[in-house]
Amino acid sequence: MNMKMMKWFCLAIMPALMMAACCTAPKYQDGCETLNATLWMQTSAEYRMMTTQAYQRARTSVEKALADPTWTAAVEQVGTDFGALPPAIIVDIDETVLDTTGFQAQMIKQGRRFNQALWDEWTRTASAKSISGALAFIKWAAEEKGVTVFYVTNRPVSVEPWTLKNLKNEGFPVAKGVDSIYSKGECGDTSSNKCSRRRRICGDYRVILMAGDNLGDFISGMKDKPENRIKAAEAYAPFWAEKWIVLPNPIYGSWEGAVYGYDHELSGQEVLTRKIDRLMP
Repeated sequence: MNMKMMKWFCLAIMPALMMAACCTAPKYQDGCETLNATLWMQTSAEYRMMTTQAYQRARTSVEKALADPTWTAAVEQVGTDFGALPPAIIVDIDETVLDTTGFQAQMIKQGRRFNQALWDEWTRTASAKSISGALAFIKWAAEEKGVTVFYVTNRPVSVEPWTLKNLKNEGFPVAKGVDSIYSKGECGDTSSNKCSRRRRICGDYRVILMAGDNLGDFISGMKDKPENRIKAAEAYAPFWAEKWIVLPNPIYGSWEGAVYGYDHELSGQEVLTRKIDRLMP
């Protein structure tokens, strides 16, 4: 190649090649996709303050609700005669009252993707720690305010004994003589939709507050496109921070599935490519 051709190549072709290389989707590597999110939740002061302030705000809501018999936080209860029912709180478990980022850290270090068998094995260790602010709030609500607490989770019912052990190990109150934990597979519903379990609780209690890290912890039908999920959340604007307390979770949830169409048959690389394609400038 003569000097003239080389100069032309450098000026015209090389920039295009470099741009193409930069725009190529990075390679997927098992475990690494959740590294930053997991580190943030495990190490940042910001995350701890966010969960602490969420539960501090929840105290104000409980005080208001106890003074107002027309108050309910469950959409399943709206329009029913609930005023005389005893008060209750519904909380999710993982990333709402218990911190399960230890499992995420294990997957990262071992270079593995999530699978149900590994998750169930980890939950049987009953080793999750309480989320900052959660224990103090729930003990206050149960022991000082007389509110019954229900833990509604999408952990499978098969691991419920270890879930109960973990909650008790961390000091979370569990009402005597009451089925306090509603796991996936109870109430005749094997789906992740918690509506039927919430409805069961609503028959006997006035639900005054709900807390979770996923839209499905509050309303049904949240496996949808991202824009539809946003619209659904906005439709309940008066509930947020008043009757519903949402905790941050950038690691997993139905928000993530919405990005790649909830297609769990996709490879890790295919999921990563769809995520990158969904980024907005």
